[in-house]
Amino acid sequence: MPPTTPGSGDRRREPRCEVAATATVLAAGSRCLGTYVVENLSAGGALLAGDAALAVGGRVRLLLHLPRRRPIGLTADVLRRDGDPPARRFAVAFRNLTPLMQDAIQRFVLISLQRRRDAAAEPGAGGSLDTVAEEP
Repeated sequence: MPPTTPGSGDRRREPRCEVAATATVLAAGSRCLGTYVVENLSAGGALLAGDAALAVGGRVRLLLHLPRRRPIGLTADVLRRDGDPPARRFAVAFRNLTPLMQDAIQRFVLISLQRRRDAAAEPGAGGSLDTVAEEP
């Protein structure tokens, strides 16, 4: 999936990129629903992949685990579900982020995008996603 940026025909407001991250999803009452792979991330939301179903329209708590950083605890609304088990994907929109949380996520995404561009520009690199998955 190519990175998206505002003005690229995508309705999203924030730059988004594939990342190497996971999210622990919690329901009301702190019941763990599972750990999901974060397929892509922006300061406004994420696309999560995992087995356990999340209710579209529901609100969940996430512990976002970015490489070499402390987990970020945040609230998200489940906007959409795609696919059937075991390839379920859930689009979530983050809610009520503090400026520090938004900054941390945005910096991580921008570093990931820059590494992707740098890798694609290297002779013979071919822009492999393996280089994007490195920790920023």
